Amino acid sequence: MKSEDLERLKNLLKGTEFEVETTSLDFAFVAVKDWEGVEFVECKTDRSDIFKRGKVYRLVPGMDIEGRDCIYDSENTEGSAYGLGGTKKNFKPSTEQAYFEQLKAKAFELYGEIKDGDLFQDEGCAKFEIDNAGFKYKKESDSLYVGRWVIYFKGQWAKKLPKRITISELGINFNNNEAAYKKAMLIGKETVNEYMTKQLEKLLNDEVE
Repeated sequence: MKSEDLERLKNLLKGTEFEVETTSLDFAFVAVKDWEGVEFVECKTDRSDIFKRGKVYRLVPGMDIEGRDCIYDSENTEGSAYGLGGTKKNFKPSTEQAYFEQLKAKAFELYGEIKDGDLFQDEGCAKFEIDNAGFKYKKESDSLYVGRWVIYFKGQWAKKLPKRITISELGINFNNNEAAYKKAMLIGKETVNEYMTKQLEKLLNDEVE
C-alpha cells in the first residue's frame, strides 16, 4: 500500500469509530478504536465453523480480547477467532440487549409462544410450570428467565413438556360392592372422588413412582 493511500485512509476514518491498527505492504487492518467495556460481540465473518455471521456472543470476563479462549461459543465453551486473524477483525461490539433479544428469538424457535401453565423440565429433571410469561435476562449467570423460572442457563435450554393432563370429572362405580360403597360414603363422596381424580392424573402424567 502506498503511503499516500494509507494517509488518505486515515483521513477518511477521522471522526469515526474506526482506525488503522496495523499495516503491511499490501493491506491495512482497520479496527474499532475503543473496545473498553465491551462485553458482547457480533460475528461478522463466515470463515469460522464455531461462530456464525450475525450472531451475538459473550466475551469471557478478564480475558485478552485478542487472545485464545476469549469468547463463549453457542455451547458455552471458551473459544476465539485467534486462528482467523483476531477477534477485532472478525467481530464488532454489540450489546446485552441484542444478546437478550437473540435468546428470546431462540426460545420462540424452540418452544413457540410460551404461556402461563406451560410445563418445563430443567437439566436436573425438576419440573416447573410457568406462572408468568415475562422474559428477563441475568448477565451474571447468563440465564434467561420466564417469570421466576430459568429456561436457559449457559448454553443449556430446558425441555418443554406436553401440557399436563387434567381430569375435570370422574365417575366411580363400585359394581355392587356394598362394603366399598359404605366405606366410601363414610370417608365422604367428595373426598374419595378428589383423591381418585388426583391419582388418575398422576398416572396419566407419568408421575407415579
